[in-house]
Amino acid sequence: MNGTWDSLLPGDCANLDGSSSFFTVDGVNAELQRRCNVLDIHPTGALWGTGALQSTGDVAEQEKSIGNCFPEFCDGLANARIQQTRRGLRLTVRDLTWEQNSDTLWLRFYLTRGAFATAVLREIANYEELDTI
Repeated sequence: MNGTWDSLLPGDCANLDGSSSFFTVDGVNAELQRRCNVLDIHPTGALWGTGALQSTGDVAEQEKSIGNCFPEFCDGLANARIQQTRRGLRLTVRDLTWEQNSDTLWLRFYLTRGAFATAVLREIANYEELDTI
């Protein structure tokens, strides 16, 4: 929304790479920025449900603003008693190798828990959606 998805901001929650753990960022110092730059920690976004936002300040206000655009969705998750949590806004693709033979491209890579290969493929593939009847 404002181009800060890959930067830590005061009030954000940072996700530890490869885990579902996160912590609130009160202020961004050089060490936190370095860890973010080397993909050791990642900015997060809210996954809606019951409970309060873990983010604070301007980050919380922005997340509330986004949630207010989708009240039925947010209310539905809360009514289903889904617990609100956070998810990293980036994922690390590790040990990427590729091999091509004939008309087939084979990709091999490792993703941490909670990451989806389809999301990686969507970002690297050039494709057109076909109209279906």
